[in-house]
Amino acid sequence: MKYDEIRSAFSEKPLLTRSDLVEYICSSKPGIKETSAGWILYNMRKSDVISRVAHNTYMLHTNGKPLPYFSHDLSDEAIDIIDFIKNRYPEVVFIVWETRAYNEFANHQMWRNFIFVEVEKWLEESVFNALHEHTVYTVLYKPNKMEITT
Repeated sequence: MKYDEIRSAFSEKPLLTRSDLVEYICSSKPGIKETSAGWILYNMRKSDVISRVAHNTYMLHTNGKPLPYFSHDLSDEAIDIIDFIKNRYPEVVFIVWETRAYNEFANHQMWRNFIFVEVEKWLEESVFNALHEHTVYTVLYKPNKMEITT
């Protein structure tokens, strides 16, 4: 699929769902299976035609170019957690992010920095226990509102 084809088909929609794109692909290429349409979506992402912005939600790139990635400097604590997980679980896929990244966009600055660690579901408890033993910080597993506000 070419950028111009997708752009003209969805010029009025800033965000596209997976079903919108699959429906368009299947209608423009009769006889194609939905699994093949999924591979076309994958190739569109790799060739910078679309970007995934949320689960099953995509956005066309501006003038065929992706939006720049936002990045911020991580705190020393977050870097320590990243290093620990990389050393302890070298094959695990994980994400570490912190609430202080929002301060750049907010009028009211957050007074407390929370560091979130997202790991593969089957390793959640194992990583939690390891972090709980490794750090001097408070480590919460699936915290509720009461635990976060106190």
